[in-house]
Amino acid sequence: MEDFIPDRQPQSPDLPLPKGALTLEPESLPRKSHWRFWVGILALVMLPSSGAIAQPFPQEVHSRAQAVSPVLIRQAQAISVKVITDEQVGSGILVRCREATYEVLTNAHVVRGSRSITLQTLDGRLHGARLNPQINFGQKDLALLSFQAPQIYYPVAKFAQGLHLPVGTPVFAAGFPADYSAASAHHPFFFSEGRVSAIMPQSLTGGYQLGYTNLILKGMSGGPLLNQRGEVVAIHGIHAEPLWGDPYEYEDGSAPATAMRPLLSNSSWAIPTETILRYWSPDPHRLPKPAAAYSPARPAVKTPSSGL
Repeated sequence: MEDFIPDRQPQSPDLPLPKGALTLEPESLPRKSHWRFWVGILALVMLPSSGAIAQPFPQEVHSRAQAVSPVLIRQAQAISVKVITDEQVGSGILVRCREATYEVLTNAHVVRGSRSITLQTLDGRLHGARLNPQINFGQKDLALLSFQAPQIYYPVAKFAQGLHLPVGTPVFAAGFPADYSAASAHHPFFFSEGRVSAIMPQSLTGGYQLGYTNLILKGMSGGPLLNQRGEVVAIHGIHAEPLWGDPYEYEDGSAPATAMRPLLSNSSWAIPTETILRYWSPDPHRLPKPAAAYSPARPAVKTPSSGL
């Protein structure tokens, strides 16, 4: 297996990266095609460039993290897409393929009010996308996009439960930060590690319920939060210490205890898989059923690390 993490400096050094951050700088590569998730992942790691599998950009990698499996980083990159609108840049997750139609899960706030949506996949291709009007996520901060890609095959995400992860469980976040470098014309792939910091007893506004210590930058909204097996356990959308607004209110209008405010502010927040699957499921025979009855008497909490 090739060495995936060369010891090289990032091309955009002006943003000091904290411990736990990896960035992948994209360039262009020949475009390939792909079948299923694990076939795609194995191909990304093992097959030569002549294989009939979608290939990612070559990467400049900057790592200040502890040892992270190259396969896990490749899994995250393979299912992550850049969401480009006329208003902003965000992230998304490839979640299903039906013939030539792919579906991408992202945050509703990433695409809200947009007149046009373009998705960039791991091979550098740009795809015009549209909102899927058949899926209604209610007041959850979720949106489903679709795009056409005839004869091009990409890996799609596998899911696992998020609400039952113990506090302290390692998790990994991925996406495309829009503010990585003011001097950079593109948005590199960004990967960070952290741990679960809290599971709230009920959802905050927008469906957010899983807190974690990973660094999340603006532009990473809609990206995946992964477990150590590369399965999506949540979709992230609120970074720590937001500059405006107060997202820390339960969906029923009540407020968390005042003593929890430091934990809420110092954690990043994601919508867990269980919530997503109440509204949409790519494969009900393969994916875990939502744990709708899960309701702890009080939130499981742990003081977030100073890395946030």
